[in-house]
Amino acid sequence: MSRFFTNPKLQAALLIGALCLASTLWAQTAVDNENKAGDSPSKAVKAWVLINYGSASSLKAGSDPQTVEAVKTFAERCPDVGVTLEKAKADFSVLVGHDPHRPWWRRDNKIAVFDRNGSEIFSTSTRTMGNAVEDACRVISGRSQ
Repeated sequence: MSRFFTNPKLQAALLIGALCLASTLWAQTAVDNENKAGDSPSKAVKAWVLINYGSASSLKAGSDPQTVEAVKTFAERCPDVGVTLEKAKADFSVLVGHDPHRPWWRRDNKIAVFDRNGSEIFSTSTRTMGNAVEDACRVISGRSQ
């Protein structure tokens, strides 16, 4: 038995096996926790937004990295506002973009919010997408109450 633990090859094999087992258990725990979070009732959505990059006439939701970043940031920082691709379901439309005439390090995140009738209710330009979304979220949450 003592020869088993002094053999470097067997020690390495045991260590690798233990690490594989531990990582498998850790991954399964992470999946279980994710499923439990998905099973719990989510917060009620106060308003739905349609996020679009570019102009209001050409719907390209999700086709631009800036749009995808806005969707992700809304989910993280504005949990009471849902994002949809269904124009009919949306209470608000949100346009996001950058100033294309500036160098990449000076481009601000621009965001504009429109109500269901197409009237602009808010617009801003900030250095980070998170700040732009938080500002838009305050306006949307205030209007949807």
